[in-house]
Amino acid sequence: MNIVCIDCTLVPAFESLGHTCLVLHPPSGYSRLSPLLEQAHFKPDLIVQQETLGPRKILTDLDEWSCFKAFWSIDTHLNAFWQAAYGRLFDLVLTTQKDWVDKLKLQGLPSVAWLPWYGFEHPWTPWERRAHEVCFVGRVTGHRMPRKNLVDFLCSTFDTTFDQDISFAAMKSLYADSRIAPNESIMAEVNFRSFEAASCGCLVINQRFDNGLEELFEPGREMDTFDHVLELESKIAFYRTNTHRARIVALAGRERVRNEHLPVHRAKRLLALCESSPRSASTGIDSTVNLAMTQWIFHDADRITINLSPVRNTLLSIPCTPDGLATLIRIVHATGSWENLRDLILPVLQQGQYAHHLGVNLSASMAALHHGQTALAKQFLVRHIATCSLRETPGDSNPAAISRTWSRILLKEKRIFRIGLAFNPKKSLPETALECLLVAESHDPDNPDLVCTISRLFGLQRGLEGARLRTLSFLSLRARNDWRMGCDLALNNLRVFRKRQGLEELAVAYDLAVNQGQEDRFMRTIHRMDPSGMMEQWVRTLSADARTRS
Repeated sequence: MNIVCIDCTLVPAFESLGHTCLVLHPPSGYSRLSPLLEQAHFKPDLIVQQETLGPRKILTDLDEWSCFKAFWSIDTHLNAFWQAAYGRLFDLVLTTQKDWVDKLKLQGLPSVAWLPWYGFEHPWTPWERRAHEVCFVGRVTGHRMPRKNLVDFLCSTFDTTFDQDISFAAMKSLYADSRIAPNESIMAEVNFRSFEAASCGCLVINQRFDNGLEELFEPGREMDTFDHVLELESKIAFYRTNTHRARIVALAGRERVRNEHLPVHRAKRLLALCESSPRSASTGIDSTVNLAMTQWIFHDADRITINLSPVRNTLLSIPCTPDGLATLIRIVHATGSWENLRDLILPVLQQGQYAHHLGVNLSASMAALHHGQTALAKQFLVRHIATCSLRETPGDSNPAAISRTWSRILLKEKRIFRIGLAFNPKKSLPETALECLLVAESHDPDNPDLVCTISRLFGLQRGLEGARLRTLSFLSLRARNDWRMGCDLALNNLRVFRKRQGLEELAVAYDLAVNQGQEDRFMRTIHRMDPSGMMEQWVRTLSADARTRS
């Protein structure tokens, strides 16, 4: 088979299976595939593009090729906001994150499958000869507060070796010379570190998420897991003492990589998925619209800035589709005057055009709201509720109320976050429940009820504990006697590796509950919140110490 491999790391594996590969590395930004294939005189049977983690590369002529096309999303958890549009240009989208398969389908991708990352073969270094007891390799920046907290905790509590920005070879050498490798994720993803450290025979202790990790490595036998810093501390202490057990688990994890998680395993799986999946890549007008959506998303996110006039003119020149109209509204909002926008959206309302379409109604409503046209914004909201027979009331006719109603609608549609995109309510139009709440907050700042709603949304996504911590801190200052909120604040602190702060909040919450005669309810609450039992154990120790002192 002739395979075009665009930034694909599986080329050696494909070739070992007998396939011929054309390796391409287009420049960052927008480019055409056709000239590259014509220059190479290569006729593909399959096109595979792999996401690059730095430069974004968008192919603008994929619909000119009739062969099967697959896109492998590596950092789906951070880039789904644009891949949900770009992925429609492919027959199959593969994601390294199992929990994102259904999420991408909900965003309009017809064919999505799970293809995890992989490890590598590496010689085994005897356990007793490894110089480092605990190690962590990963970049620490001001944008990754939980990771910095983790590194600070590990280095202050254990004999931990930390490194960042090192070469791949140096990273492998460090892992091969270390025994235990705690792992932290940005957004509850199964990341490279799980495979890399296990490949080198480290005992990997991963954060525990419902994301397919336990299908890749069996907990307690091939790796271990933790929910928060207390459990991590306990697990590391256990394996430091039980070195024989640690070695057995590390060896089993390495063996699992060799048996199931090498490049050739992923290459075989990718080819099998391509063979069994239906053709679903968009063509014709749909392809034009999906490319325009991708261009708009990148421009709005300040990732690949372009002149939007040709994109707008293209959408105006083709038969109108719902997604095309929603994108056009957003582009006109960003590039034109209120008069231009009004002339576009008023006929949509008057003619009842795409009255059922969430994207059209939301875009038009929030664009009108942005320009202070509250009545018009509510008209689009009301027509969406009526057309779709939603159990929702429009609420008051003010910007905050309209935005909050849209947020509830989007929450029911499971359009909750666009993770990886920094949303600016003063500039961009919202597309998710959280973004609508941020618009509402811009009209009604410091509203405790609104902050509480935002905090609950953050609680729906593991990895957003840092953001939720800020909202809980705000709320706790206004509800000083609410021990339940104190428990939430304590657990969030522990999950972002703030041990001291988490235990302080837990102690305060416990004292409040005791003073209110609700100690039993408090203990049941933290038992439910923390199945590991470590928060409950710490509180019982605290209580026993207090009784002893008294």
